[in-house]
Amino acid sequence: WNNRSSNQLEPNFWKADIGFVWKPLDDFYINAASVNLFTVNNKANLQSNEKYRLKTDKAFLLGANFNPLKNLNINLIYESTNSFQAQLLKFIDVSNNKIGLGISTFHDHEQNPFLAGILSSAIFSSKSFDISLTWLNYFSNRNNLSSYNDFAAKGISNIINNRFSFDKLLLTANFKLNTQAEQRVKFVDVTINQSIYPALAEKYIDVPIATARVVNLTDEKINIKPAVLINGINKEKIQSPGYFIMPFDTSDINFYTIIPESYYNTNPEISYANFYLMTVNDEYDDELQKAILINGINAWDGNVHNLKYFIKKDLSFSANYSKEILALNKSAIDTVIYSLVDFYKAKTVYNTFVKDLTYTSDPRATAEYVQYPKETIEVKGGDCDDLSVCFSSLLESIGIETSLVDYKADPNLKHVNMMFNTKLSPQQANLITENDTKYFIRKNDKGIDEVWIPVETTSLTDFDTAWSIGAQKFQSEGIDNLGLIKGDVEIVDIN
Repeated sequence: WNNRSSNQLEPNFWKADIGFVWKPLDDFYINAASVNLFTVNNKANLQSNEKYRLKTDKAFLLGANFNPLKNLNINLIYESTNSFQAQLLKFIDVSNNKIGLGISTFHDHEQNPFLAGILSSAIFSSKSFDISLTWLNYFSNRNNLSSYNDFAAKGISNIINNRFSFDKLLLTANFKLNTQAEQRVKFVDVTINQSIYPALAEKYIDVPIATARVVNLTDEKINIKPAVLINGINKEKIQSPGYFIMPFDTSDINFYTIIPESYYNTNPEISYANFYLMTVNDEYDDELQKAILINGINAWDGNVHNLKYFIKKDLSFSANYSKEILALNKSAIDTVIYSLVDFYKAKTVYNTFVKDLTYTSDPRATAEYVQYPKETIEVKGGDCDDLSVCFSSLLESIGIETSLVDYKADPNLKHVNMMFNTKLSPQQANLITENDTKYFIRKNDKGIDEVWIPVETTSLTDFDTAWSIGAQKFQSEGIDNLGLIKGDVEIVDIN
């Protein structure tokens, strides 16, 4: 301070500090800084007022910032004077803005008790400005008077928060003069890999729906966080795994999505997928929109491997249905030797399952259409896809392993039926048949041979007839005509 007169003081000094920030993870960073590293002022004019100066002791500040969950922030600050502050801050997204509630406590080596007070904060943050309202409440009684000699002897290091301060309400406004962040990455293009089939929802967690060509516009290695929002399916952006792109490099980035279980649109529709690239925060560096076809909930892409998603859908219904059948036939099944239990369970379920069913073709000639097991039973009919899916689901739900058999030698006359694992060894096969063309030997995951039997679900007569027809077709096309070797016949495991 310069002493211009006995009654007038004017601030006249320079201060300098230095700090750095290290971000080892996307949701965690560490910062360090000096406190009062350099203070330059006119000491010649301060001698008479030295007792009124703020203390400018040198110190070191270390902080850590962690985001364990989206919009939840934990902040810790430690100062080498043995002072510290801990803060918990939670934000809520409201349109394009954020509303936050925070609470923090602090220890100041100049104040008592050990935790000197608590700060409660309410924050509103928008793109152009931030406003915070903070209530500072001290734990000690601040109504006590202190002597001038005490102040002159010890001084203070902070005008707003010191041992003489009272509880207070602080209003802070921060205006963002530059709201346009520098663009760091850019879309070159986005390729839609496939139409959306809601029935295959589980698949899109592992298989990308789209792939983008992205370029890094900077001379730094950048971590990109891709996200996608499909209109009509998602209410929020679905974030995909992050990618690192080297300086000025171009890379392919995959986008994945999540389809909520509540989605149940039966009609196909053209929608739009909005793709985003984020680098520093939740605001995106670039955005691109592409049209995408969303098929109805019963639509199927024709790939037999993907029928497993229909089989696994609502296994609880299938389990209740199968267990109800088995409960009604408990006495008969209890008399069967243990090794034949799975075989007779499957036989009993099939004979009851087909009683009231009729074969019906797809309701739409222009698209593959598959019913869920519950729908097949409720409408009492279906085609080869529907019936194979339904019977397989009924067996899978009670622990009997199944596979689909895809016959594709004739592209104009594709067919699907199924087979199941009896758990019998080849030596036990004569317990169910003396005809070795009626079963197929497959190894389990432990390399042990087990007996599987094909079933033609469209037979809709009885189990023995369906087994005979299925076995004959499998033997003819899969074995005799070498379909399994040529790829004309494929066994598709459900699990």
